[in-house]
Amino acid sequence: MSILNNLKLVVIDNAYASWEDSFVQEMYCKIIDLKKRCYGTYFSKYYAPIDKWDFHGFHISFCHEENGEYFPLTSMRIVTNHKCRDYGFPYNGNSLLNSCGSEKHQLALNEFIDQYDKQNMTIGTISGLAFEPNIPSGTTEKREIKNFLLPIFAYSHLQWNLDKSLCIGVCASNLNEVYDKKLGLKPLKYHNEVLPPISIPTAGNELFEVMGLDQIALPALEMAKEFMPLWHDRIHIYDKNVEREEDLVEKNLEAIYSPTLKAA
Repeated sequence: MSILNNLKLVVIDNAYASWEDSFVQEMYCKIIDLKKRCYGTYFSKYYAPIDKWDFHGFHISFCHEENGEYFPLTSMRIVTNHKCRDYGFPYNGNSLLNSCGSEKHQLALNEFIDQYDKQNMTIGTISGLAFEPNIPSGTTEKREIKNFLLPIFAYSHLQWNLDKSLCIGVCASNLNEVYDKKLGLKPLKYHNEVLPPISIPTAGNELFEVMGLDQIALPALEMAKEFMPLWHDRIHIYDKNVEREEDLVEKNLEAIYSPTLKAA
């Protein structure tokens, strides 16, 4: 049976807040394991793609269901400026880049964040993207699980009302190009100068591109519509520390999709 059968979306708003839930513990460990195995195929054994925000950030995963158990195939983590403020963590160019990159990168990130943070907008940092590495490259299954990135990217923005977002895309796997063409992320600029990729020592000196989003690209919106039945049927563990939000995806998608389609 193909792993593309029996798909399920699993959303965890804040693993730490729901840690007493055995399902949350199980899924959290599976997501961390997926990231460890996935990043281990690209980076040095000393690179650990995990941090404190794995406990508090939003996690959204496409999973394969088998005998009542869920195995993540594609997973993404989102951290917002507001959540950082709630937990007393910094949200700036230095913290997002771990002091890597040129001063221009730091300043460009700070300008991007300050511009929208002062307007009380919600800014999300997209990170922790991982795909099941044991699926062979070049197969239909591999292409599909990589395409799952598009709807979960859109759902994260639509459900949590992300006004703007940031991402650091690795160049080796061409994810930076996918981010640009299919998600709508563009390289950040500093004083109208497009910033070049940066080398991050903790990631084996791989090159990464610092990117920001103004508007979700049409391919991501189209796939969000296609997988809407899975979104409606998702498993969603809400943050117990905050008032439960209504389901905003369908309403926000309709508000954004039609104008974007006309513009295209």
